[in-house]
Amino acid sequence: MDEHQPGRIRGGVTLSPPTTLPRAGGDPPPGKTLTQTFRILSDFGSLHSLPMAQTPEKITGPIGDITWDPRRSQAFIGGRLEAGMEYTVRSRIVVPTPEKLDRVDHLAPRTYGEWTQLPAELDPRIGEMAERSAADATSSYRKVLAIQERFHNGEFVYSASVEAADDDDSLLRFLTRTKVGFCQHYTVAMVVMVRGLGLPARIAVGFRVGTRQADGGYLVRTGDAHSWVEVLFPGYGWLQFEPEPGPAPHPNAQAGTYLNPFASFRDAVREAIDSES
Repeated sequence: MDEHQPGRIRGGVTLSPPTTLPRAGGDPPPGKTLTQTFRILSDFGSLHSLPMAQTPEKITGPIGDITWDPRRSQAFIGGRLEAGMEYTVRSRIVVPTPEKLDRVDHLAPRTYGEWTQLPAELDPRIGEMAERSAADATSSYRKVLAIQERFHNGEFVYSASVEAADDDDSLLRFLTRTKVGFCQHYTVAMVVMVRGLGLPARIAVGFRVGTRQADGGYLVRTGDAHSWVEVLFPGYGWLQFEPEPGPAPHPNAQAGTYLNPFASFRDAVREAIDSES
């Protein structure tokens, strides 16, 4: 999700649910269909973007007109989310294999506009770190994966008690010295490094899955707020990556998917060993 004002969305279209959501770049590849009903239990004083799973295709419910931004795959309402609101979203969960993403080529960085932009004052050592991390990568996908795995190598630690810092050296200090932080630290670091490689990336803000209830639903609280990284892959749209280290795996990180290619490699090695024994 993104906290842009609906009226300021470039290319946004006004739609009245029930409605099919147009997608930039054509239809996504096949994926699992997921239908979720969202019920707002308390007022959100500052939130007007609608939580929904990737990749949304249709929305229904008595919530009035929405502003749909096909470039960001996000929907906004004119007011705020209020207690009692309810809407349903049908999404297509696209989780390609590593082999499919290996075949995806990106265009020149300038083609992606704001998604590859970096601050002019960014320390060049951060870009050099990104280049070194991805030096052995054989595709754009493997470069992104190498950046993500940099934060999963055991050197970085999750902590919610770290104070936020916004000075010019804070990012470099996090990457080279402190190596301790929470989701915002990791998402900013990964997006900057991925953009440093000329690939389109953005920070996404939303919620974790929440706590399963007796009726089969999930209760999502403000404490479940989370941020992650999304990288644009032509033909597949914005795909999620998770740089934050921790024991909880990404919901789509099944063995053999683009988020977890190492598990499939380990399984193949184990099968080969078993067949020889």
